[in-house]
Amino acid sequence: GSALARPGPSVSYYKLLASKVGMAEKETSFLERLDASLSSYADVFRHVEAAVRSFSAANPQACVPALTAGLEAVRHLRRTNRDPDLQTKEDQFLTALEQALGLSFDVLVEPEHLPADPFAQFRPWETFALATPGQTFRSATFFHSSGRAGIKVKDVELMTPPGWSWRRLGENRFEVAVAAEAPATMAYWRRGSIRENLYQIDEPRWFRWPLPPAPVRARLTYFVNGVEASMDREAETSYVDHIGVEHHRALAVGPAVSVRFTSDAGVLPLGQREYSIGCVVRNNFNGLVKGTVWLSLPVGWQSEPGSTPFDFEREKEEANISFRLTAPQGLEAKEYPIEAVASFQGRAYRSSFTAITQPGLETVYLSKPARRQVRGVDVKVAKGMRVGYVMGTGDEVPEGLRQLALPVDLLDSAALPTGDLSRYNTILLGIRAYAARPDVKTYNPRLLEYVRQGGVLIVQYNTQEYDHNYGPFPYTMGANAEEISEEDSPVEILEPSDPVFRFPNRITARDFDGWVEQRGSKFWTTWDAAYRPLLSTHDRGQAPQRGGWLVARHDKGLYIYCAYAWYRQLPFAVPGAFRLFANLVSLGAADAPWRK
Repeated sequence: GSALARPGPSVSYYKLLASKVGMAEKETSFLERLDASLSSYADVFRHVEAAVRSFSAANPQACVPALTAGLEAVRHLRRTNRDPDLQTKEDQFLTALEQALGLSFDVLVEPEHLPADPFAQFRPWETFALATPGQTFRSATFFHSSGRAGIKVKDVELMTPPGWSWRRLGENRFEVAVAAEAPATMAYWRRGSIRENLYQIDEPRWFRWPLPPAPVRARLTYFVNGVEASMDREAETSYVDHIGVEHHRALAVGPAVSVRFTSDAGVLPLGQREYSIGCVVRNNFNGLVKGTVWLSLPVGWQSEPGSTPFDFEREKEEANISFRLTAPQGLEAKEYPIEAVASFQGRAYRSSFTAITQPGLETVYLSKPARRQVRGVDVKVAKGMRVGYVMGTGDEVPEGLRQLALPVDLLDSAALPTGDLSRYNTILLGIRAYAARPDVKTYNPRLLEYVRQGGVLIVQYNTQEYDHNYGPFPYTMGANAEEISEEDSPVEILEPSDPVFRFPNRITARDFDGWVEQRGSKFWTTWDAAYRPLLSTHDRGQAPQRGGWLVARHDKGLYIYCAYAWYRQLPFAVPGAFRLFANLVSLGAADAPWRK
């Protein structure tokens, strides 16, 4: 959590909801009424108890004789017993031995050029990030023992997938060749779109594992007390962070080139034919890459240019490539699929490949086809508009506005205190702007003055940082602000005659069909009578919620709080959401009906 812990006890609890061995009002442990012992394997259990009794934090190696004896006992049982618990117990004995002996074993990919100067041992290693099919690289193993337990190393060998090969370069160095058709090391689960509620499992053998295993592992076999034991480690690459600290992550295989669109979907208003689209090509290859990218288009569509070359000098470089598309006459209100294709060395690449990282967690690689659905939508916007957008924690709403042919300026930290806000018909605050942008709080009076002088200010979904009456009239959100998580919740238009439902698009109940993920979040709980709620909706079993979209006249302008999830709907080209949002933004037009 983000709160600072206070001195003193901190108590939480788990509640037993269901059990196959009978319920209990109160338990003394998670294992109550469960036989988690090795009572059926008395000989192994005896060695476990002996290891626990002999363990000493000051001398962990004191329990090694009991651990080696227990390891032999488990292996003896496994010769005639296929109980999977015995395999688990053998792995646990091996881990306990490794820890009691204080052994260290690592497998690291080597940089292309090993430093050889006197200070080489103090310099961080940095290697390629991804192995690519057909690549050859070197790796080294590092083993350390305290030397007091009589460890004798028997062998170190690599374990690689079919089609790979390796050879020894020395006692602890290897050369590895990646198979020409090596599959990518990516998540074995996937979801085709945000509308799918279940994940598809591509590799059932890894089910219940968090991630697929790394393709290269090393096994060190050693003897202690005359008993053979082993240690397995994943091969790891190295990278250096922005402050010069070296980090390791498991070696992974990826495509030499990946390609993706900046979003999965977009809209083209009916009656328009020109459409701009951008894709990102990334070099995962450890070296020079020259290729071409083009778009696979629906029948009758044209692209300018037809294809574009890309040229990379090193790994991790990217190119943002834009195309201008022309749709055929008679665009229909349906989806038109577009695919990006990048070619390199005679091979076509049609998918993204993205590393998802978080400090303290392993890296997972996700891939999805480089496809974008362009949807024809019957939507109009007011003429002569200019929009200012204050980005919060980050969203794709400005791109949605540009697809409506609305000129959008992103307002930075200099624009709020000194910029000419009167240039804009409408200003929008991005999601969680009051949490991410201290300048929004500081210069909130300038935003209210902009409204007072005739501007339209739209505040999108914000968290409790906004719950301090930043509007022209009082309101409260509360610590447990309501949200509507059912994307198909019933919606009632409270004031059908309000201009936002009539100009420039006539809004009906159908415009609330096909929404994704949710209706909205962080609705107001109470508000001054100067605010008018425009919509009411609710989840099943929830009271009607009217605090999601409110508007107030403030002198010459409009102040609007709209917590409906536009930042979810626009990136997925939800037609009705685009029509509603176009009306919302068009309230700033000089000829908007409310101004008359």
